[in-house]
Amino acid sequence: MLTSDNPRRRGRAAECRILWPMTANPAASRSSADRLDSWKEIASYLRRDVRTVQRWEKKEGLPVYRHQHDKLGSVYAYKGELDSWFNTRQADVAEPLAEAGAKDRKVKLVVLPFGNLNADPEQDYFSDGLTEEMITQLTRLQPARLGVIALSTAMHYKAGNKSPGQIKSELGVDYILQGRVRRAGDRVRITAQLVELKAQTHLWAETYERDLRDILAVQADIAQGIAREIHVLISRPEQARLSSLEAGTGKFKPLAYENYLKARYHLHGMTAATIKKSIECFEAAIAEDPEHAPSYAGLASAYGLLAIAPFDLLPPRESMPKAESAARKSLELDDSLAEAHTALALVLHHYHWDWKGAEASYRRAIELNPDQAPAHLWYSWLLLALGRHEDALKEINQTQAIVQTTDHHRLVAVHVTLAMA
Repeated sequence: MLTSDNPRRRGRAAECRILWPMTANPAASRSSADRLDSWKEIASYLRRDVRTVQRWEKKEGLPVYRHQHDKLGSVYAYKGELDSWFNTRQADVAEPLAEAGAKDRKVKLVVLPFGNLNADPEQDYFSDGLTEEMITQLTRLQPARLGVIALSTAMHYKAGNKSPGQIKSELGVDYILQGRVRRAGDRVRITAQLVELKAQTHLWAETYERDLRDILAVQADIAQGIAREIHVLISRPEQARLSSLEAGTGKFKPLAYENYLKARYHLHGMTAATIKKSIECFEAAIAEDPEHAPSYAGLASAYGLLAIAPFDLLPPRESMPKAESAARKSLELDDSLAEAHTALALVLHHYHWDWKGAEASYRRAIELNPDQAPAHLWYSWLLLALGRHEDALKEINQTQAIVQTTDHHRLVAVHVTLAMA
């Protein structure tokens, strides 16, 4: 496996393309410093395993040279030429991908639940939480091009008793991301690999061993590696965000991160008891790290859910102001979080009856994450209340299309809303 601690990855410019340097004149950079003198060096530079780059050289014209007087395995390459080849490779696939996009054909990927290599099953919250975090990171890459299966559906494959062929047949996905996690104190070891299901090919694999404080950098690195392999272009803001995480600006206090993962784990239990437990964990995470926007967004979601059907655990006058405060704090720290906009919209809609403000927040959440089914569904409820039935039906149908693609276990709620409409 390749190491992920390559200093070449730090500080890359934020441009709307695959994260890879472009050399205008590769031949001009043929210097001793530019030369790579083995398969291992070439693979490390391209951040792939040796077998992958050898396959690229054989089948896709990767510019690798052989010493005439040496054995076949003695090779060399130039960084500038590798960069030029890689960017040309992206251009070659751009046109067919654009055609696929025009037909609303998304690349579909499922993140299978990360395996817990610790003997203690009580650590499942950690591996499950990392699974959700990877889904969140990948969902943000390019929502119009990449459909990522939701956690609630992915968790049905946790037992690992389905073959890749069965998963492809049941979910209609193109790629699988598999991972395993081993934690020892504040150190974590993560292995991840990307599989293309059509050709049954391992495209990419890496092993990371890091301090828990650097876990966000690992997630960003995995997301960028997958983006390169499946030819997903990353927007400038998202690329800048990932690059800053990879450079180490998103360090997380270990105890705060542990409480955050526990909170996400309990929130997805979707019962009154587990949501209440998630609030305790979100608040513990915030106490440790009061600048972590996703913790506030999760807290806002939890408080908002407890005030509406089917939970109704807390009176709205008690729960909704707390949800609003957490949502606004989250957006103050990071206004790109769709979950926080959705939570704020729920408060404006169901508590303040601020129809205009609620609609603006729902639409902003959908703009940030077009595949966020709750935002579409709750927006349809608002439209129905306002008598805008045609607009409501469009949102319901959009929600149905999303959950059929990424989270079909939520279809019951969509059908209920459709029947009501």
